[in-house]
Amino acid sequence: MGSIPFVSTAETNAFVERKLRQTIVDQRFQSRALLGILRAKKRLIKEDGGSIVSQPILAQPNQTAITYSGADILPTDAQEEFTTAEIAWKQAQASVTINGIDKARASGKSAQLNLVKNKIESAYMALFDKIGAQVFANGTGNSGKDWDGLQAGVNNASGFQVYLGIDRVANPWWQAQVFNPGTATALSVASMMTLWMQCKTDEERINLISATKTGSASYWALLTPQEIFVDSSVGNLGFDNISFQGSPLVDDAGQPAGTMNFHNLDHERLFVHKDVDFVFDGFQTPVNQDTDTGHVKVYGNFEVRKPAACGVYQNISNG
Repeated sequence: MGSIPFVSTAETNAFVERKLRQTIVDQRFQSRALLGILRAKKRLIKEDGGSIVSQPILAQPNQTAITYSGADILPTDAQEEFTTAEIAWKQAQASVTINGIDKARASGKSAQLNLVKNKIESAYMALFDKIGAQVFANGTGNSGKDWDGLQAGVNNASGFQVYLGIDRVANPWWQAQVFNPGTATALSVASMMTLWMQCKTDEERINLISATKTGSASYWALLTPQEIFVDSSVGNLGFDNISFQGSPLVDDAGQPAGTMNFHNLDHERLFVHKDVDFVFDGFQTPVNQDTDTGHVKVYGNFEVRKPAACGVYQNISNG
């Protein structure tokens, strides 16, 4: 009887490099709509390092803009227009461990490599799902190791008073738009429009709304057939949607119950390290275990760099 043709660690790593690197971009979970959209072309931000990511913020306009006549004295006071938001790097990973006996049970190299492929793809998906959930969290979980999310970024001074190092009481312009009727109340188009207008400026507007499945169904029920439209740009990414004021409304598994988020995607962003973006680091074989182990890793974080342009609708009884 011939020996079983085991796949060596070197062969496995060569296979992974050739077949699987970065496949998560094409295998996003459909239930994690917001993360899929944030990772879409032209939205994902890639940084090349630094101890912390510092975002310059225009906090107040230059106060020297005036009209004048003739030899009037012109204001020359030094201006302090800018401050900075400081975003920490966060890390996340999913491990892939294959026992030697499992390799042995797979018949032949082709079956063994298929086992490797499936295990690594499962790790990619698990990590994507973890990060997709943290888009809507607040960054305090796991002793502050979780990624910063919308509950902290799209908030006001009564919630997360300090966000990215800036105090929202001292700087009200750093507060997001929060619509809360005070008690659990059925979703209404009028309330959605109120929040929409609070987020809107002459130059900017909401370009995505996320809801729970229940909230999405509740919004759909408010519309007549003539009012049901879809957004093709989001639809082309694989996400079903209904339009509100020309912007797509999608359901996301991470959306907290009873809420809708109104997103300005120019200011709600995901950034990752250019070299560690859902990368598999290769298998290694420990000297004291009959296993091959590797890790899928991503470094980055979420940021809301202009909270006032984003909003959250809370206390939706049918959402």
